Amino acid sequence: MNSAILVLGLLIYGATQLYAGWVGIAHQLGTGWATAAVVLMLCRFSLPMTIGSFFCAMNVWHWHWAAALAFSAPGLAIMLLAVPGAFASLLLRVRPKPRVTPPIRSELIDIGTIQASEYNATSLSTDQVHRIQRLEATFRDAEGGSLGRWIDNFSRDANPENELRLWEHMANVYSTFVSSRPMLTALQRKEAFGLLVLRSMSPSGEVRRRRETSHLSEEDCHALMSSF
Repeated sequence: MNSAILVLGLLIYGATQLYAGWVGIAHQLGTGWATAAVVLMLCRFSLPMTIGSFFCAMNVWHWHWAAALAFSAPGLAIMLLAVPGAFASLLLRVRPKPRVTPPIRSELIDIGTIQASEYNATSLSTDQVHRIQRLEATFRDAEGGSLGRWIDNFSRDANPENELRLWEHMANVYSTFVSSRPMLTALQRKEAFGLLVLRSMSPSGEVRRRRETSHLSEEDCHALMSSF
């Protein structure tokens, strides 16, 4: 029963579309072209009749163009309606996924475990050597290394200029801190120097939380970290 109703509906729709195709072409171009369209349809080329039914629905029956399209070419109408969704799906597929950057983890290390890198051919300029001499003089009472070792360490760096600028900043912070506290002991100066080295590699909060020695007061430690 349902199949019979479906077949009947298709027959009525086909006949109506055939009639609309004839009327639409005749209205637009004349009966001669309409007859030619029928002949082409009998040769299994139904596109002209489809176009004619569209013009009939829109220009003769005064339907909205979307309704006329749905009537004349329901398959084409469904395709047109599906295009936006398909295009959006394609964009979602080709759009690069956001890059997830893993969180940066900082870890304090024991200065005593740091080993010198293999010597490279980096040559220091005369100005850089003079700057290293000033650094050695600034940190002499806290670090205790010889000038030759300072120069050797900077010579091993692939980019000694960047490293020099960092140490000069540390020297300025250290000099300001020490000059404002003339009563600091040797142990306190050594701790201040060690904290600055650690601060150059870790956030200040992490350095204060993990520091092992306590020759400096919390107030002095906070002042040192805040000045870095």
